[in-house]
Amino acid sequence: MAGFNYDVGMYGIATGAIDWVSDTFKARLISVSATPSRDDVDLSDPMYDPIGDDQILITLTPALDTVNHRTKFQAGDPTFPPVGGLIQIGGCVLYKDDGGDGVPITYFEFDDPITPIGVPIMVDLDALGALYLNH
Repeated sequence: MAGFNYDVGMYGIATGAIDWVSDTFKARLISVSATPSRDDVDLSDPMYDPIGDDQILITLTPALDTVNHRTKFQAGDPTFPPVGGLIQIGGCVLYKDDGGDGVPITYFEFDDPITPIGVPIMVDLDALGALYLNH
């Protein structure tokens, strides 16, 4: 998976406005036609319209990685219920649920678009960690 961290999300973590342990975070599937930018400050643009229902991230754990000199923010893999239609899913946005348009943190672009076929969709975050902050 390719992707990036959003500037507003990294700033929020650095200033303490985003707390990985106590805030509520969600994952959202978005269309392959979406063109997210690290400069986006919320999910109000129609390109961020969700495909299916957003999923709450669970098992949120910051972990110190002394071998690679970074902090790894881990989360359980979100599993999305089956969705139908002909739309292709291009990626997943992790965001802080602020009760409004959300604060984007990380975008994962899938290597290959996913075409829903009526089965649950799991996004594997554990292998890479949801987010890294290098020391």
